[in-house]
Amino acid sequence: MTYRSPTAGYALRPLAGNPDKIETDAASFIRLADDLDALSSELQAIGTSDVHRSKGTDALAELALKAKPEVDKAEQRYRSTAEVLQAYAPQLRKAKDWIDDHQESIEQAERDWEAAVEAAEDARREQRSLTRVMPWEDDPTDAELTAAQGAVSSAEGAESTAKGIRDERWESFETVFSTWSDAYDDAVAGVDGAIEAAGNNDGFWEGLADFLDILGWVVTGLAIIALFVSGPIGLALMALVVVGSLVLLAGKIAQYATGRTTWQDVALAGFALVTLGAGGAIARVASKGAPTLSGAIGATRAAARPAIRSGMRGPTLNPFTWHRPLSNRVSAWGQARAATPRPGMLVNGFDSIRFGGTETGRTLQFLNTARSNLRQYPGVVNGIDDMIARATPSVASQVGQFSLWSVGTGLDLGDKFGLVPKSDPLVRL
Repeated sequence: MTYRSPTAGYALRPLAGNPDKIETDAASFIRLADDLDALSSELQAIGTSDVHRSKGTDALAELALKAKPEVDKAEQRYRSTAEVLQAYAPQLRKAKDWIDDHQESIEQAERDWEAAVEAAEDARREQRSLTRVMPWEDDPTDAELTAAQGAVSSAEGAESTAKGIRDERWESFETVFSTWSDAYDDAVAGVDGAIEAAGNNDGFWEGLADFLDILGWVVTGLAIIALFVSGPIGLALMALVVVGSLVLLAGKIAQYATGRTTWQDVALAGFALVTLGAGGAIARVASKGAPTLSGAIGATRAAARPAIRSGMRGPTLNPFTWHRPLSNRVSAWGQARAATPRPGMLVNGFDSIRFGGTETGRTLQFLNTARSNLRQYPGVVNGIDDMIARATPSVASQVGQFSLWSVGTGLDLGDKFGLVPKSDPLVRL
């Protein structure tokens, strides 16, 4: 159970972040900034010094002077960021150590106060019960009333003492937490300010972020289009969606590893990929034993042909009707195919969502069309009804598929429109 401070509502929990790692990163940034400063000086010398000019060409000097401002910006960015992290790390360490040392005692004080409140209420309830005397009961004695009042006074005193201890410890916690929270906000603002003041950016990572944003919309769009398309085109679209989701997940992991995104972004990218796979897996389990489209077409036509042929006029001794068995066979084959047309590539998107894919909807579309066209043949209809029952997923499966799609798509679109709250990457350091 997580307790919250009574005044500010701060959650009593260990603070995230590793101050030792932050200090190590800050030191590495300082070393990098020093190297960049030395590089800047060397570039300046190459560009302006006659000594260095004699070693190179005018073109080299021009390139050196052109590169120097960018090196200076990078030096400023890393040095300023390091200074912010160096200031933040001790504040984080101090707050973490204090909370780690005092969390148990604060929780115990909270439990003691809750128990004292309950004991005081029980004592007051017992005292009130003495004053509610039924006509057939004896009035309480003075000794009983005195004892009850004493119990109430003792319980209320214990409650007051427990509350004082509890409030004192929570007040200390809120002071520590508030100081850390201000330091954290200052660190976030400081890092942002260092980047803004430097006036530069890491082109590769910003380019990657733009690429992933575009890819995310493309994957979402293809996944929605794939709900309405079946057959080879639908399979190709889903393959693109899976590949795009894998690239998106890899990019988010790379961003997270360098502190450029949050764990929520990685989790959402992973959930999108798992949702895709889980939908297909649920559909395969739910449809175990169900006929495929090709199987349904073959079985229906095989049952329809003899049923149609049996209703046709048979051969007689008339020499002009000797060919009837052959023509009946050919005609029955043609009528069976005409009554059982293959469904088109487009399917109902809602069916794709609740069935976990397009093929189940396509199979049921074929079976229902065939059933309508062959309703005059009871034996064939019975076989089609059996295949429809086996091909239709259970209500539980459909609810699961719809819920999976709704949650996954809702989180995906919520993330794209900025509706999903996220922590700052600095919390991970």
